[in-house]
Amino acid sequence: MKENRIDRELERVRAQIKTLQEKEKSLLEQKEAAQMARTMKTIERSRIPLPDIIAMIEAREAENRKILKGREMQHEEETVLR
Repeated sequence: MKENRIDRELERVRAQIKTLQEKEKSLLEQKEAAQMARTMKTIERSRIPLPDIIAMIEAREAENRKILKGREMQHEEETVLR
């Protein structure tokens, strides 16, 4: 009986984790959109030269790749732990 209760609790916790991960993903996307909007406003105001804009975009893409790689590693670790 105790194992069944624990299994149900584990399922509940895993469902909460999944919901929170989805919320995190949504919030990160919203944050990225807000950062891009801010960057665009900055570009429009300061009239940054095109090569500098390209460098900024490349830096942002590198940062995004690093974040995705970290998520993939975390997902792999979670899969191994289950």
